[in-house]
Amino acid sequence: MFAFGLIAIGIAPGQETFVAIYSKNRPEWTISELGVYTIRSVVVSLYDTLGTAARSFIINQASVEVVICDAEEKASALVKCKSECPTLKYIIMMDACSKQFKDTAKQAGVAVYGFDEIEQLGAKLDPKPSLEMVWNVFEQLNKISRNKQVISIQRPKMDDLCTLCYTSGTTGTPKGVMLTHGNVIATTTVFQYLKNVKLTNEDVLISYLPLAHMYERIVENAAFQCGARVGFSRGDIKLLSEDIVELKPTMMPLVPRILTRIFDKVTSTSN
Repeated sequence: MFAFGLIAIGIAPGQETFVAIYSKNRPEWTISELGVYTIRSVVVSLYDTLGTAARSFIINQASVEVVICDAEEKASALVKCKSECPTLKYIIMMDACSKQFKDTAKQAGVAVYGFDEIEQLGAKLDPKPSLEMVWNVFEQLNKISRNKQVISIQRPKMDDLCTLCYTSGTTGTPKGVMLTHGNVIATTTVFQYLKNVKLTNEDVLISYLPLAHMYERIVENAAFQCGARVGFSRGDIKLLSEDIVELKPTMMPLVPRILTRIFDKVTSTSN
């Protein structure tokens, strides 16, 4: 439904469309990602901690038209930089936003939609979405009619650009890496051949490492591939221990810096 909702508001499917996701880890992040892939477009990941200059640089370099955002505060910052980011046309809000913000965005030339609104618009294009329907779209180039305009959705190809994965910008200008669908699928498939790690549908992944980090997205893909469950942490190191107790994860992708922070938190508490 979300993928068709993007089309309903006028976003063209295909490799020429770049959609940025600017949010903390949450289910809507992953739904957005998969929705963008469904229409054969490209995901651009924005770290939640990016500064104004780095964020504008990425939006301009990738010619981003759409930003899917979680909080009004961050969306307002995007609108304020509209003059510096001429390609930005749409903001899709995961959380509710004020009418004042929508009016301000409209004056700046940016259309604002709610996440639920996009899903509802998508449901009108096909009121009974199903996995079978999605694959029919892929395999048979199913044509969707919107305002008497016929739009074809093609299945992503292995060599198609899947995502632009940028660095966090902490050491200078963000650097973007171009990854194809083939790159992502090949890396995800590696999990099936690991001797010491055998994921099953009994496993639980806690999503804590930022989804803008490709490592987190690859492990999440591997979890979905085997039918495992994914629980989203609140993204706060101070609350991580509570999230772990609540979600009871069997796997948790991390980097050394995060492990050090967890160790420091545990040792400071014990002392």
